[in-house]
Amino acid sequence: MSVLSALGLAVAGQLVDVLLRNKRQIGTIIPQVVVDEQAIDDLMITSHPVESGANITDHAVKQPSTVYMRCGWSYSGTLTNITSAGLAPGPRQAYEQLLALQASREPFDLVTGKRSYKNMLIRRLTQVTSIETENALVIDVEMQEVLIADVQGMSYSTSVSTGTVQPASVAIGQSTANDAAYQPPVNLGSKQLSDVTNAVTADQAAQAQALVP
Repeated sequence: MSVLSALGLAVAGQLVDVLLRNKRQIGTIIPQVVVDEQAIDDLMITSHPVESGANITDHAVKQPSTVYMRCGWSYSGTLTNITSAGLAPGPRQAYEQLLALQASREPFDLVTGKRSYKNMLIRRLTQVTSIETENALVIDVEMQEVLIADVQGMSYSTSVSTGTVQPASVAIGQSTANDAAYQPPVNLGSKQLSDVTNAVTADQAAQAQALVP
């Protein structure tokens, strides 16, 4: 194999690796390089004694996942780092995209080397420029998961035939048929109480007068 053929195969292999490799992704932002990555999953467990036979899951709460990534961009890598959107952004453009994503406060998907996350927000961006990184961007991105739950309330309806109260599951903010029949209490004001300890009726006074000789 000639030197030119070997060189051609090496270049082709690098291009295939760039195009097909599984890259880390913050929303729609693809880092040129990830220097460090740390994922934390916490479970908050009660420190108080638990009654024997109690459901232990009621005393342990899953905390939002947290991911720390140290990402890097440089102008020298924009020509070799090809993404689905074209050439990768430079350091200034990448920094602006991260700031815009944080300011939007819209949950996004995060893809790491070990796992994918949903409903993530950027909690903190830390960027330090030194002599070595004057023409590059090395930034720490701290992201936290947003736990989303479906909340339902309870409404009660009275049965006319039995007079019993039946619970019904109703979403928060949803009106029911009983809401139209409900009448709020009316304030009738207050009255001054009078002392009736020594009060004597007219009949009692007449009877008392008849007894007087």
